Amino acid sequence: MINQYLYSQLPYDPIADFAPITLVAKTMGLLVVNASSDTKTAKDLIAKAKAQPGKLNCGAGTITTKLTCYLFASKAGIDTVLLAYNGSAEVAHGILTKSVDFVFDGPSAVLPLIQSGDLRALAKLDGRPFPPVPALPTLVAATGVDLGDLTVWLGLVAPRGTPEAVVAKLAGEVAKILGDPEVKARADAVGLYPATDSPAEFAAFIKQEATRWPSVVKLSGMHFD
Repeated sequence: MINQYLYSQLPYDPIADFAPITLVAKTMGLLVVNASSDTKTAKDLIAKAKAQPGKLNCGAGTITTKLTCYLFASKAGIDTVLLAYNGSAEVAHGILTKSVDFVFDGPSAVLPLIQSGDLRALAKLDGRPFPPVPALPTLVAATGVDLGDLTVWLGLVAPRGTPEAVVAKLAGEVAKILGDPEVKARADAVGLYPATDSPAEFAAFIKQEATRWPSVVKLSGMHFD
């Protein structure tokens, strides 16, 4: 969905060329530091960044989280440097080894390290409950910095022109599978958090998400061609 803003020419239209089926999962976005850091809260982090313009590094491993680093800096009025990683495993290693000052990531790689006490979660990026850290505040509640509900999401689409009956059946089958308590428990345990909706709801969600990023991409200067 973000690729349309990162490439000057795409061989496909990310909205018009696909038939939305359903969301599959919405991860929980987390703001995380090393547990040995003197940064105890998200408000502390912003204060530290303001006191040291251009000195703190924000680590991220996906397009969404990399853009979140820029969005956070812009909304918080701070000057930080993006340290780009290739995926969540590298992000977790970077913050664990103190190669980066703070990171935005989903739970898949950092959650075990938060639970072991090696990393500290400062805030979550949406208001859903997060049972592993039940008292974790949202970023907006902790700092007043409102990024909107940010999440890395996964979904299913079919080629444009797929019959509506086929799309509806696929959506129903996915909802049935992901609604199974055992499947849901396994997905939740690795931070994938199943989430399904109707094809129409997913189509509206995709369009809404698509409007979120053009200004942030422009702010970041990120481009891939």
